[in-house]
Amino acid sequence: MLEERGGLTIGVTPSQAGSIAIFRYLTLKYALPLHVDYRFAHTSEMISSAVGIAGEDQPDGFVFSIASWALLQAKTRRSPVVALMIMPSASHRVVAPSETLMHADLLLRGRYMLMSDFPTTPRFYFEDLQRSGRISRPSMGVEHADPNETMRQLAEPGSDIRAVLWFPHDVFSVLLHGCAVLDSRNRTSLPIDNLLVISDEVARNTEILKLLDIAIRDAWLTLMAKPHELARTVNFVLSEGRYIDYLARFSGVLNSRNDGVASAARA
Repeated sequence: MLEERGGLTIGVTPSQAGSIAIFRYLTLKYALPLHVDYRFAHTSEMISSAVGIAGEDQPDGFVFSIASWALLQAKTRRSPVVALMIMPSASHRVVAPSETLMHADLLLRGRYMLMSDFPTTPRFYFEDLQRSGRISRPSMGVEHADPNETMRQLAEPGSDIRAVLWFPHDVFSVLLHGCAVLDSRNRTSLPIDNLLVISDEVARNTEILKLLDIAIRDAWLTLMAKPHELARTVNFVLSEGRYIDYLARFSGVLNSRNDGVASAARA
């Protein structure tokens, strides 16, 4: 079925670890021809690609954040892609250089850096913290920044920033730059969902839809229930040089050795 059309290519960001694990497990375990396109720094970049989804070298589908999905719906009269199912969610954290821990009002001091020039999940998370009362008004405002720029700022000595980062960028900031997590006790903000969306052409094939639905759900449950399968899949993903290259570039840790990035990703 999938082999007849040359398989399916799904666009993801290298940070969408849960979705990547599912797709790569299905290839590793069952040889399903699911190709993963890692070239997108964040899901907002997928919107331009999704609008031109019928063109050459375009994925057959994407894993969108709900923020990017909402933005795509607002930008187009008729969406070129169809939402198929919920995928593993994204977790977010507020991190800061560890020397700021001496202050009591940690979440209020400093300037916040996050992706915020359009609807984004870091902005959703930040506003959720505000609604819950954890943040009222940061002392030095909010600035837009991609993760790579934020990571560079976090590494600067004496930096006063607070960064809203999602996995694994938040983990890299802790492991590679010694940052501290400031909102570890936050129980009000839940992980933010991702969506698997597919092209109209694929959506018209009911057999492929059924296959994807069953295979993805089975893989998701298997990876949650069997740690050895998860570990095997993680090792498989991290052995892909192109994955590590994209992850290092988009995370802003190109000055670190790539094997160091792989070790941090494993952690």
